[in-house]
Amino acid sequence: MPDGKDDFVSRRPFPWASIIDWGWILAVTIASSLLLYSGWKERSPYDSPDILAHQGNAIDLISNGVIPYRGQGLSYSGWAPPGTSFLMVPGVLLMSDPRLAEVPGAVLLHFGTLLFLFLIIRDLFGRGPAWAAVAVAGFMPVTGPMLWPNGHPFFVVGMLYCLMGWVRGRSPHWFSAALLLAGLGMYVYFSLAPALAAMAAIALVFRRPVSRRSIAAVSVCLFLVWLPYLIFEAGRGFIDIGSMLLRRDLTAMETQPASAVSCYATLPGETDFQDWNYLPWTGSYDVDRMIFPGTGRLAALSLQACTLLNKMDRNFDSGHFLFGDPAWPTAALFGMCVTGWMILLFRSWSGWKRPAAWFQRLRTVPVWKFIFGCGIGAAAIFLLVQPVVVGSILAGDPDWNLPARLLLAQIRSYGIVIWTALVLGLLLASRSDLPAGDAGVPAIMIGVCGILLWALSEIERSWRFYWLWPLQAAAIAVAVGSLIRWWKPPRLISAGLIVLTIALFFPYRLDASKVNAIRQYGYGGRESGQMQAVEWISGQAARNPARTVTVSVSRYGGGQDATRVWGWLEFGLKYLFVTPNAMVSDVSPEDDFRVLEFTGADLDLHPQACPWEGYDLVWEGRRYAICRRR
Repeated sequence: MPDGKDDFVSRRPFPWASIIDWGWILAVTIASSLLLYSGWKERSPYDSPDILAHQGNAIDLISNGVIPYRGQGLSYSGWAPPGTSFLMVPGVLLMSDPRLAEVPGAVLLHFGTLLFLFLIIRDLFGRGPAWAAVAVAGFMPVTGPMLWPNGHPFFVVGMLYCLMGWVRGRSPHWFSAALLLAGLGMYVYFSLAPALAAMAAIALVFRRPVSRRSIAAVSVCLFLVWLPYLIFEAGRGFIDIGSMLLRRDLTAMETQPASAVSCYATLPGETDFQDWNYLPWTGSYDVDRMIFPGTGRLAALSLQACTLLNKMDRNFDSGHFLFGDPAWPTAALFGMCVTGWMILLFRSWSGWKRPAAWFQRLRTVPVWKFIFGCGIGAAAIFLLVQPVVVGSILAGDPDWNLPARLLLAQIRSYGIVIWTALVLGLLLASRSDLPAGDAGVPAIMIGVCGILLWALSEIERSWRFYWLWPLQAAAIAVAVGSLIRWWKPPRLISAGLIVLTIALFFPYRLDASKVNAIRQYGYGGRESGQMQAVEWISGQAARNPARTVTVSVSRYGGGQDATRVWGWLEFGLKYLFVTPNAMVSDVSPEDDFRVLEFTGADLDLHPQACPWEGYDLVWEGRRYAICRRR
């Protein structure tokens, strides 16, 4: 641990303290898992086609020994690596219900993420801030215990811990361990590539010894892991890897380029998503806050500037926090994250001679001067960056046009938050004794990953940022830990500050409807009837194994995609290993059984008989009914 005079931070834990720490990490893991999976009986195993692909791969691996060679379909119309399929194997082996198949692997990864995060922050600031980091990162729903392929921060946090060990000179093998985690992480979720860029930057900056033998062994191991996917890609001319690296849509390459997405101009902490959907796609946006794609260089620059400003506080404008819609708590949380990163960045410069002398002089500057400078800068940004001033100077028109006014409002708000975080970060960094090496590794990891995501990700896909959340939680913990180390309050006040941080920014929005559902139906929620329908069909198929049973699924009342909703049934039968004698397809005159799916208002309008002539109603559940041919 770094040197420090504060007993709260630097004192070696008592022997029983390690047991309490492990218990805390386990408690957060279990609690966040219980929160996330409440009401699991109402979920469909086909809710996520991404997860469905990996569950199918895991089933084929277990039952037929088929090594997965490709993963889910991507938003660029290509195929991802199949790493998540292997993480699904424990759940397929242990869970009889496909709705819970991701739980064992997901909970194990989540525990590992929190463990690595705890060790990182404990080494920097002690146990208290480490506890806060585990709580703040552990309960975030978008990076919680799930195997949805848009997450998996375990690999990045593990890389950071290994790289910190390597820079501290523990062993050259720590770098090889980080390389292994990077390769496995990209095999699970290729969009973790910015972490590999951060790793390269850390290696170039610190230049610690490496073990060529261990790097060679890791390279061979990763090659064997990637080999099935590489063989698959070789047959396709590596088109999928190219589309992921260059962010090119394979379907758009054959037709016309995709049109630019509109930007919904938001301020810090405000969300531009509604129920996981980008607002311009929902039709519920405020038209006075929209910047639409247009022709000309100025229109393109306005749209690009809006998207960059919107993405600046991604993960803090998701609406998944305790406070929900109010913007100021999440804006403050974003400010704390920036402050923590500034502290790490400034402290990493302290290893150089000139910055070290500069920080030594800043240490003696009174606090009130920092506060005064912060206030003057914020007031200047507020007064100068607005249409009445900028518009008069640049265009001679104080009203100016709508896109310009929206952009100025964004620049003014984000500018004030970032300026305040910068000054506060400079104050705490100048009072900190954190070694430059300890600060430099997380500063580069958080900065490179965040900046690359900020510059390259699409505005309408907020989930690109989800895996960054534990690193952002680490930055928040750095801000809290630096404040405690400088302030040196009594232990009770330090503990209270940590508890207050967790309480104010508890990253899980409490939902009264979930509590009521648990009261009425139990923890698992109300059964939809989907799996009961699968089991009923599988029982009918098992009666005559020599004959193939033909089944179709239709939405009651018809409508769009009325006969193309059968994927869940096909998958459920496959999960129960009854697919050889059960064929699921579109509606056909040869159907032995037809399954009706009720949605929306039709849930209360179950028919007394089947809508098809020659079929009888033989089974009925909450959302599904089964008709058998006479």
